[in-house]
Amino acid sequence: NDLNAYINDFEDVHIKHSPNKHYYNNDVGSSLYISPEQAKGEFSFEADIYSFGKLMFFLYEKKDLNAMPHDFSKKAIKMKNANETINKLCEQCLQEPEKRPTIDEIQSIISQEANRPFENVFFFNNKMLSVIQYCIESKLLGSKTLHNFNMKYVWLYFLFKFLSGVDQSNCYLYMGYYYYYGSDYLLDKESHKVKDIHKAISCFEKAGSDNPKALLFLGNIYHYDMHIPRDYLKALYYYQRASNLGNIEALFELGNLYNDDNYNNKNFLQSLHYYEQAAKENHPKSNYLLGKFYFTGNGVEKDINKSMHYFLKAAVLKESDALFELGNLYYYGIGVDKNYIKAGTYYYMANKQNNFNAALVLGDIYSNGKGVDINIAESIKYYLLSIQYINEITINHLNNKYSLMAYSIACNNLGLSYLLEPECRNYEKAVFYIQESALSFYPFGKNNYGLLCELLSDKESEKERAINFYKKASEKDFVLASFNLGRIYEN
Repeated sequence: NDLNAYINDFEDVHIKHSPNKHYYNNDVGSSLYISPEQAKGEFSFEADIYSFGKLMFFLYEKKDLNAMPHDFSKKAIKMKNANETINKLCEQCLQEPEKRPTIDEIQSIISQEANRPFENVFFFNNKMLSVIQYCIESKLLGSKTLHNFNMKYVWLYFLFKFLSGVDQSNCYLYMGYYYYYGSDYLLDKESHKVKDIHKAISCFEKAGSDNPKALLFLGNIYHYDMHIPRDYLKALYYYQRASNLGNIEALFELGNLYNDDNYNNKNFLQSLHYYEQAAKENHPKSNYLLGKFYFTGNGVEKDINKSMHYFLKAAVLKESDALFELGNLYYYGIGVDKNYIKAGTYYYMANKQNNFNAALVLGDIYSNGKGVDINIAESIKYYLLSIQYINEITINHLNNKYSLMAYSIACNNLGLSYLLEPECRNYEKAVFYIQESALSFYPFGKNNYGLLCELLSDKESEKERAINFYKKASEKDFVLASFNLGRIYEN
């Protein structure tokens, strides 16, 4: 539990060569790992080196160790998943006792390998382990690219780093990720084990005071995680330490913290200060939020020109929400001349970044023919994309009231397309998507599902279901639902 690696040795060779008399047979240790000379009852200090070589082979290849030859005239089986240096080291360990390296020589080689670039230490499938590290850094959890990898290679790499005394800070960092997200978090974001936050915190703390990524993650745990009590002072402490080490994301999170309604020391000017500091360092989301502040006049004087400036800067940095907002400015003609072509271009670019709002609006554009010819097939495509993007957000537990509202609207509009458009009419799909919309808090969807219940069946139970959904929509002050409710009661 203390995350330290321990190596144990029963020191059989010392006992065998001791002047004291001890009874020993030849079967000391596992037959899978003991050296040929030890199998014959000839104990030597080099026997452990042979066992180390077999263990190394097993860790890399997961092969049946019984297949390893005891004939020194034959070369060791070449490992496909290790580079030339590691292969040579393994081969030397499996030679005659006098040809085996010492433990100091082994440690020196491992230390040198641990200092080399990540993809040079273990390579297979076109050195795709470098992709694993990229995905860790980029938070591409659940990437399909990773599904073909065995996790042992990832953790074996960090084990070598850790045991050789190299980069222990980042070893603890990734062990923290391991405990926080679960053991399979790199391979499948939907099936990870229950995370162990306390072990994760321990790892991040052991990563050291000079590891900004670990400090940032600790700040995020105390600021956002629902599984432990919120501690805004600890979050502030870790964010400040990370930002002092040059972490730009920590500046952004300081802005979020001071703008958090639940933080007793909420201070919008402090929040604005940190967003501006992060924006100067080209932080995409900070530039976008500054654009929103100046667009709405929230805490600052409303200024469309400044808003446009920050949105454009964030858009260059591929911030999808900024691209979406620029689309809105041109679509509605706010601060600029109305231009459906430019609006559509920005919406399209935002959609390419998996922006669910942009996909939803593109669906509406093709449905209504704003700046384009009406194309129901394209409309349905973008509604489905919007739903897909929102589902991906929900899997990552990042959903909020805005994504849920967009989901309801997309389902409702998609259902209506399947219901009303002859070229793609599908009553089963129409009922499914409108019902999905009705089960959320979108009143239009509730009203439409009530209509479906009336139209598609004359059963009394369906009439009661319709009344139930009309009531729910009426509670949201949806006038049409109130009208439909009155119509039913009159009849």
